[in-house]
Amino acid sequence: MADTVVKKHPLRGALWGSLMGIGVALFLIIGYPVIGIGDPVSLAIQVGLVIAAGVLVGVLWAMFGPAKKLKGDPPRHVTMDEPAPGEG
Repeated sequence: MADTVVKKHPLRGALWGSLMGIGVALFLIIGYPVIGIGDPVSLAIQVGLVIAAGVLVGVLWAMFGPAKKLKGDPPRHVTMDEPAPGEG
């Protein structure tokens, strides 16, 4: 029985994780002021940590999250009794 190969996309997960981290950082600065904007160095460190956490979550989700349903028909199991497709 052949196993189905599932493709993983860690770079795509890192990209979407960084976008999620930027969104969460903006929310923590503007929407729900947890990160203060007084000191630029402190702001950069805190925003960088939030973005890094988002990238980590994105990569982990890309590697270990549920896989998408495969497109197309599942592979056919050909027995020796029937000819292969195209050999008619």
